[in-house]
Amino acid sequence: MDNGMEKLKVMHVLNTGGYSGAEHIVIDLICGNRDQCQCVYVSRKGKIQEILKKEGIEHHAIKRMTFYEIRRQIHRIRPDVIHAHDFTAGIVCSAFAKAVPVIHHLHQNSPWMKGKNIKSMAYRLSAQKASCILAVSESVMKEYVFGREFLKKTKVMGNPFDASKIRTLAKKGEWKEGCDLLFCGRLSVPKNPLLFLDIVLEVKKKIPDIKAVMIGDGELKHCVMEKIKNENLQHTIQMLGFMENPYGVMKNCRVLCMPSLWEGFGLAALEAMALGKPVIASAVGGLTHFVDESCGALCEGQSEFADRISKLLLSPDIYEKKSKGAMARSEKMDNATEYVDAIVGLYNEVLKDRGKCVAEER
Repeated sequence: MDNGMEKLKVMHVLNTGGYSGAEHIVIDLICGNRDQCQCVYVSRKGKIQEILKKEGIEHHAIKRMTFYEIRRQIHRIRPDVIHAHDFTAGIVCSAFAKAVPVIHHLHQNSPWMKGKNIKSMAYRLSAQKASCILAVSESVMKEYVFGREFLKKTKVMGNPFDASKIRTLAKKGEWKEGCDLLFCGRLSVPKNPLLFLDIVLEVKKKIPDIKAVMIGDGELKHCVMEKIKNENLQHTIQMLGFMENPYGVMKNCRVLCMPSLWEGFGLAALEAMALGKPVIASAVGGLTHFVDESCGALCEGQSEFADRISKLLLSPDIYEKKSKGAMARSEKMDNATEYVDAIVGLYNEVLKDRGKCVAEER
């Protein structure tokens, strides 16, 4: 802080060493509050280490997300606040909530949340100990079977989004080829990349020379590659793998397709909109709050996806209208500065409440 006060020490905890939506958000948050907070990123080893090093963010590696590992990091870092990202990190970190206030940050919806099972019960117990729960959309707690119990301590925060930053990064992108359709996300079950291939196959019936690109890596990579080969899509779909800066590609595509099975927020959609790209997406999670007919469409099922994409690509007038709508929607969602200020305010709030609790106990 500029007034000479000691910075808050925040320990961000994540259960992955990869780099995707949640990790991207955490890095933006850390970079945005450097003046007010001293942040440490705790996670497993992986791709994230190189990115953190480039951003000058302190990283402490753990072997696994266990109570022992987190206790060891708490003793080493001595944080004022623990910011636990997603469910597993929240469950483990809440074991230490008596010593350090813990904020749960839920970046996604998962199918297991909807029913009573071991995972949903375990998270229920940990959520009772959390000082606050942040959700990226209202759908997170609405879909959680025990969500009604935690509405008072839940804040819907969305995600930090800086449209001008996305445009700057797009200019730095090295990929100069063009494409009609883009898939940008982890090659995993939630993002539904195999449905994307089916959509491309159906669109190809109306637009034989359609060109598509897939950005991302993940456990379904080999399944995707095998299906591309079996369906003879090698000359239609180009796989670019993981990209630290995918915005050069995004800038040179025409439409973003997000056939997700579930989404907490759907940040890639907003990023594409900032570059004037219409978004055709599933009607799930946070996507339902900002994707509509003005900037794209929400779809259910392969046929509807293919139909909406085909009409968009074949009609210059419709495309131009939705492109302008996408740009306008992204500007309305620009909130980077306000978001960081709100998070720092929340840190101070939970510390103040913890002080009150301590005073009452004494």
